[in-house]
Order: sequence, then structure tokens, then C-alpha cells
Amino acid sequence: MMPDSQLVHQVYVDVYPELFAKLQAAGWTGQIRQQHDQPKWAREASLFILNMTALDFILQFEGLSVEAPSHIGKPGEYTNRIRFYPDHAFAHMKQSAEDYYLDVEDILEDPDAFPVAESNGKVLFMTQSGRAAFIDQTLCGYARAPNPFVLLNTFLFGVDGGGLIEYKRGYFGQRITGRPWW
Repeated sequence: MMPDSQLVHQVYVDVYPELFAKLQAAGWTGQIRQQHDQPKWAREASLFILNMTALDFILQFEGLSVEAPSHIGKPGEYTNRIRFYPDHAFAHMKQSAEDYYLDVEDILEDPDAFPVAESNGKVLFMTQSGRAAFIDQTLCGYARAPNPFVLLNTFLFGVDGGGLIEYKRGYFGQRITGRPWW
């Protein structure tokens, strides 16, 4: 864990054993992964404020990808995937970073959220306090929680978030925060 980070993943290992088993199988060790080159997402990152909790999350999980069969449709028809690649998260943003920045701050009710992962077209944002939200790429819906692991567990395995997840959805084209598109 990095100084000033609010991420204490050890607390969640026993709470979400199936999730952490998948993460370990994908290469997660619980230690900070060494990075030698400038990340691919460095240019896009300048549009957001990288907080220490998000950085800690990225340094532990970046480059991992996990998946599980979806419970939607016929067995084996759909797969839930989570990619811990900030560059995928930036690539899935369909609006300008400035639009996301304002909306994400409203949605998470916490400043300085940073995109850390992507799942089936939704971008996972994380704040310094550890709050997290999967936000639709068109800003027409979200799921937010007090920590990223309850979201990851719910999105990957399709399980109930135990009342910790708050959902809000609008119709396609309706910006969830009510902020105009122009």
C-alpha cells in the first residue's frame, strides 16, 4: 500500500474470495507491480487528477484482465470482463474528458476521481477516499459503491452487492446528472 492511499485490499480478500481468486489467477500478488516505461495512458491522464488511491490500485492491478460467464442470456452466450487497463478506460469514454470530470464528481460526490478500469463498456472511476463507480460510456447510468471491490465482484459474477451499490439509470441519450450535452 502506498502512503496516502485509502485502498486496503487485504480487508476485502476474505469478503470477496472468488474475486480475489480470479485476480490471483490473472497475476495479482498483492504487491505493487514494477513499471519501467511511461504508461500508455499518460497523455490522457493529464485531463484528470491522479489521486494516490487510484494510483495504488493501478500499480497493483494494471495489466490484469478477468472474466466470468454472464448469467444473462443462454449459458455461455455472454461473458463479463473487467480489464485493468486505464488506456481501455480512456478509450471507452465517448464524451470529452471535461464532461466526464464534471459528471463523475457529481456522481461520486467526491472530487478528483480517476479512471482505472473498464468492464463491458463501463468505465470504473475511483476517488482518493476509495469510493468507486462504474459509469456508462454515454453518461446515462451508473453504479456506485463505497469501495471498488464490491462493484468488481457484482459486475463480474452478477451477484447482489449486499445493499452497498447504488444504481441510477436514464434512457439512452439522457445524461444522468441532468447537465446539458452542449
